[in-house]
Amino acid sequence: FLAGALATRTVGVNILLHGAPGTGKTSLAAALAADLGAELFEVRIQDDDGSLCSTDTRLTALGISQRCMACTPNTMVIFDEAEDSVDCSAMDRFGHRTSNARKAWLHRTMESNVPPTVWVVNNTTPFDAATLRRFDFALRVEPPPEAERRAMLGRHFADQALPPDLMAALVSDPRTTPAHLVKAARVARLVEERGRVESEL
Repeated sequence: FLAGALATRTVGVNILLHGAPGTGKTSLAAALAADLGAELFEVRIQDDDGSLCSTDTRLTALGISQRCMACTPNTMVIFDEAEDSVDCSAMDRFGHRTSNARKAWLHRTMESNVPPTVWVVNNTTPFDAATLRRFDFALRVEPPPEAERRAMLGRHFADQALPPDLMAALVSDPRTTPAHLVKAARVARLVEERGRVESEL
């Protein structure tokens, strides 16, 4: 679908990736773009000084990026952590409901973007039915199955010997996500490094 959209430069292509935190939604979007040989641009979450961008700033950045890339072939946009930006029940700084204006702008943007846009959220609650129906494809990204958890565990801990009971617990727990394994591997490496430094002292 994305390959066809990129080849024909079809207008208004939007994909929704949703699921629990840490399941690899953002990595999946990057992998899709890489597999297609497309350049992926992410709508930033932070300003240059490290401050969080406001919802309006992020939406403006989304619109600008889509317009700028309208003439650039083989590009895609990822709009990560999009929940707040699509919450049309929000209030503006004056206490006025932003639903009508934001929803209208959002729908026009989703109908007119040239680069395919991947929207990434942890849950779809903030979306109303009118917005959800504008997605061409929605995929719930689940934690990986046991066989994949085992393979990921082997990759992340290739240079470390895990106790068998710990390995079994990580592999058998269906709640284990890729992010959990990345964090666990980092903690294990730092603990191992600390032990090495202390032994050298």
